[in-house]
Amino acid sequence: MPILQAILKPGALLLISDFFKSDAPESASLDPGFGGGHPLKEFYATMKQTPFVLVKDEDITRRVSPNMELVNDLLMKRIKPATLTIGRYVEGRYPLLAWLA
Repeated sequence: MPILQAILKPGALLLISDFFKSDAPESASLDPGFGGGHPLKEFYATMKQTPFVLVKDEDITRRVSPNMELVNDLLMKRIKPATLTIGRYVEGRYPLLAWLA
């Protein structure tokens, strides 16, 4: 946060959009496959130690969660298998190149 204090002009706004873990029971049930997130309590505590003022606090989980499912599906069912297949091909045909990678 100190770097932000140095580079932001007075009156500037900063938008933070991130994954946070909260104590709300529904937050865990919305996307059980996603294990990331910073503790929301720690974020609030950090904000209190800065000169920044929280202007708006909005939980967009319900609107974003369906998109996260699509991204996860794309990554796990399309991109990951394709990457593994390419990796096996390169290892079989070009072992030195695979070793260097």
